[in-house]
Amino acid sequence: MDVLFLAYANNPKNPLEHLLHENEEVYKSLSPGMRDQHYLIHREVYATPQNIAYHLIEFREQITFFSYSGHANQEALMLHEKTGYAEGIAMLLGRCPNLKGVFLNGCSTKAQVKKLQEEGVPLVIATSTSVNDKTAADVGISFYQALSEKNTLDEAFKAAKAVALSLKNNITFNFFRDVIS
Repeated sequence: MDVLFLAYANNPKNPLEHLLHENEEVYKSLSPGMRDQHYLIHREVYATPQNIAYHLIEFREQITFFSYSGHANQEALMLHEKTGYAEGIAMLLGRCPNLKGVFLNGCSTKAQVKKLQEEGVPLVIATSTSVNDKTAADVGISFYQALSEKNTLDEAFKAAKAVALSLKNNITFNFFRDVIS
């Protein structure tokens, strides 16, 4: 069965106030699809490099979508008390033959897109700028609510981007498919 892997990383030294709310709302949105056996949801509420690696290796055949929410930068995901470097995570994701996409819901993750695409990830949603916690949570929730309503990934992305634009801040979410321009 398809697995949606949702990783949340709330570093206790630099907590994100809205991350727990995002986690709960996304899970509520996706739960009916899990109940109807369309997919399984695997959540890591306190994601570490070790538990992400373990699950990406152990369930690589079943993982169809990977989502990360938390602090990030151009080279890494700031996981629970440790850093997960983009190059290694991209290599692990590239070994998931049924992976349809990745959503990097953290600051300035656009630089990670090229490595993910080099590893064969067909679709990546990333940010090109810093994003505040509340906006990131709202965008993540909107994306998964739209996806749970049987929208395509493209349609879910457009719904989430509309939310980001409606909040009138300088955040830019980008949708990358196949090749980076």
